[in-house]
Amino acid sequence: MEGYWIKGNNITDMTTNSHISDVIYHPEKFGITKEEIENAYKKYGEKLQTEGKAREELIKKVSEKGWIRVRHYTGKKDYWSIQFDVYNKRKKDLANFLHWALYEKKVLHRNSEVILNGYKDGYSKTYVENIAEFFTEEKISPEKIIMKLFEFVNEFTKR
Repeated sequence: MEGYWIKGNNITDMTTNSHISDVIYHPEKFGITKEEIENAYKKYGEKLQTEGKAREELIKKVSEKGWIRVRHYTGKKDYWSIQFDVYNKRKKDLANFLHWALYEKKVLHRNSEVILNGYKDGYSKTYVENIAEFFTEEKISPEKIIMKLFEFVNEFTKR
């Protein structure tokens, strides 16, 4: 079962580890403290690293700091679950990840089922057999095109 943490252009492979373990062992990376983690588990009377309410609270907490959780489930149903806080804040990072997964890494296929879920805004969208639609649905304004061009020129002139 593949999994990833995404923040900005950073993609961390979580295939051999759980998302919550990464948060617990590297709280500074996620902008939280060990005390916050311990308090969440105490609040629900759960053991550290268990998959319960404390885990859910912590995943939501780090999502508000820009982290996106991705998991590819393979079983009776094969689908990708992508969870974040607010769609409009994270759609650029989502686009970067989907492009990387679909065209560069090729771990995601055009006919894969992908479910996008926003914790805070209630955003929910399922793509079935055509994730590439995501890119055509996200129209780019002229201002964004100009800014991208400006960023490209800046990067090019630094070389």
